[in-house]
Amino acid sequence: MLWTEFLFFFSALGVFNGILLVLYQLVMVKPRTKQGYLLGFLGLAFCVRVGVSCIYYFQQVIPWTAVQIGLSAHILIGPLLLAYTVHSWKSLSKWRPLSIKILVFSGLAIVLFGLLYPFYAHARIWDYHVRYTLHAILSCFLLLTTLLLISSVFPNGKKRALTVAEQFSLLVYWVSTLICSGFVLSLYVDYVLGPIISSLLFYGALIYLGLKSKTKQSAPITSPKMQREEAEALLQQLEAYLQRKQAYRNPKLTIASLAKELQWPKARLSNLLNSHVGLSFTSYINQFRIAEAKQLLLEQQLLTIEAIGYEVGFGSRSSFFATFKQQTGLTPKKFQETYLK
Repeated sequence: MLWTEFLFFFSALGVFNGILLVLYQLVMVKPRTKQGYLLGFLGLAFCVRVGVSCIYYFQQVIPWTAVQIGLSAHILIGPLLLAYTVHSWKSLSKWRPLSIKILVFSGLAIVLFGLLYPFYAHARIWDYHVRYTLHAILSCFLLLTTLLLISSVFPNGKKRALTVAEQFSLLVYWVSTLICSGFVLSLYVDYVLGPIISSLLFYGALIYLGLKSKTKQSAPITSPKMQREEAEALLQQLEAYLQRKQAYRNPKLTIASLAKELQWPKARLSNLLNSHVGLSFTSYINQFRIAEAKQLLLEQQLLTIEAIGYEVGFGSRSSFFATFKQQTGLTPKKFQETYLK
């Protein structure tokens, strides 16, 4: 009896703390982003699913509506995990619109099904057909998410350097996968395994994050040098992002704002440029600006030279002319006259 009460307390405490963490994520964490909301709702879906299982196992008496809500939350775990993952990885950005559509469709589908076939009137359908169908659907979403992550972590068959957001999303993925495995295991062993495994993983993840944060705080302020392979991978990501987004065109671009866009620590970007490129942030960004300015000088002859300077991101005529001559040895006008002959 005492052991049963302990298991109930441990499982219920995990659910309660999980709800508090979810509320903190949804309400307190700033800046509020789509990625953050998806993580919060993913945690909420797990808390509802685990909480209903916990009460159902230990109390044996639970309203049928609560069981229906628990199973409905279950079907949203897969779409939420997929949507959160693709919003955490820039390499998966093309999947973002589709993931949101799948999430909305799944939510509407389970709500409509619940209205047409409520649990209290169709308990057998929910308790057997729906329950096992939900596990199959969740398995498909886990498989799809796994394949997408593999393609992002090993884009060319070789592991690349990961951003902090990507590393955290992997932790969320592994915890979610293990909790879902606990759900499946509980169907064949003991129903209480789901809540217990969920609580163990919840506290394990918190301990891991706490130790990682403590290690990061106790580390020296100076950033360690990167390995060449890691630096080359990060440089490729940086250059691809600057070319794709044309972020260098923003005259107010700073190393802090660019690091935030990339979801990198500022120290990592600074270390990358100083140690492996040998340029200051401004000099590095100006390379992209001058490269585009040279192209525009030859292709857009209707634009004035000053307009081209502003177009590529320089904040003044003087800084454009000075930087252009420093990098090419020619003034913009002389460059245009020389190469248009």
